[in-house]
Amino acid sequence: MSNPLSVVQPALMETKIDLTDDTRLATLLCSRLCHDLISAVGAVNNGVELLREGHEDLMLDAVELIASSGQIAARRISFFRLAFGNAGLTGPQSLADARAAAMALYTTGRHDLIWADNLDWQNFDGVDVLPRLIWNLLFIGDEALARGGQMVLRTDLARRRLTLNLTGRDPQIQDAQRMVLGGLVPVERLDARTVPFYLAWSLFRHSGVHFMVDPHGPGRLDLHLVRG
Repeated sequence: MSNPLSVVQPALMETKIDLTDDTRLATLLCSRLCHDLISAVGAVNNGVELLREGHEDLMLDAVELIASSGQIAARRISFFRLAFGNAGLTGPQSLADARAAAMALYTTGRHDLIWADNLDWQNFDGVDVLPRLIWNLLFIGDEALARGGQMVLRTDLARRRLTLNLTGRDPQIQDAQRMVLGGLVPVERLDARTVPFYLAWSLFRHSGVHFMVDPHGPGRLDLHLVRG
């Protein structure tokens, strides 16, 4: 009697897995999140190992390593949760919560965030996902300021737009990111580095806003969301 596995195995080996767009996006986003977390989590583990070794002269260093790395991991998780997850930040009434979370996130880190509490949002009335739009804009700004700098959030009633002013050492959006944000890259050509930009573009498009990049020399870059 033949082994039934000998019949099944060849068929499985010849089958090509055809991921749907949604599955591919989820897979790539998980890869991106894991990539952004692995170094911080690894540093926490290193700190724990130092504590286990019991060297008194390294105790303080180990505690500081664990604390700082844990904060980095928590900030990155919060960022992805707010920008791409279901964090409950929907509706204009949640803008205060979105601002509080953003200011807490950037209390420590490579960037400073200035977000006044009296911005006029009337151009975006009716946009239920406005907090998430802002978080995606912050994500793009965060990536553009790879060398650190300052982000300032503004609203412009006359031009019907929300603006994120970036200043720092050569803020820029990479060509691959710019193409994705322009809707020029299909899902099958995305990778873990570009998938967050695709999700941002999709959110902008479905919310009826246009994303624009406005360069002002080597030290400044403005990002706009314009209400269509």
